[in-house]
Amino acid sequence: MVTDEDCRSVDLSELMVACNAMVEATLSAEDLGQPLCPSPWLDYVGEVGRRLDVMQGAMNDVTRQLGLGGAKARLGRYLQQHEGQEVSAAALEAVAGIREWPRRIRELRDEGWPIEQRGSGSRYILVNEAD
Repeated sequence: MVTDEDCRSVDLSELMVACNAMVEATLSAEDLGQPLCPSPWLDYVGEVGRRLDVMQGAMNDVTRQLGLGGAKARLGRYLQQHEGQEVSAAALEAVAGIREWPRRIRELRDEGWPIEQRGSGSRYILVNEAD
């Protein structure tokens, strides 16, 4: 298992470019104007989605540089770091770096991890077994 003692220098340049692109997309929302029409809105949402995909790729690159292993290992570590706390599905998807992250949660449960789903599947918690 990777620990915080395994810190290392990584190249964050692609991530910084992706973050700046997201900021630009956010600022361009002001250019949509009012009244808002469906076609420009859908183009804007599509562009934000494309930029999110680029950002996820850059985050996955940093994850590889840190040697954090596969999606299941990363999810397990993240849940352990937040044991007893609800975490969002969005956070878990970002940590996993894959769209099939719920399958990895099920695999962890099958291995005996006490992971509960809260709400309508929007929050998860690694139950503190001492409670």
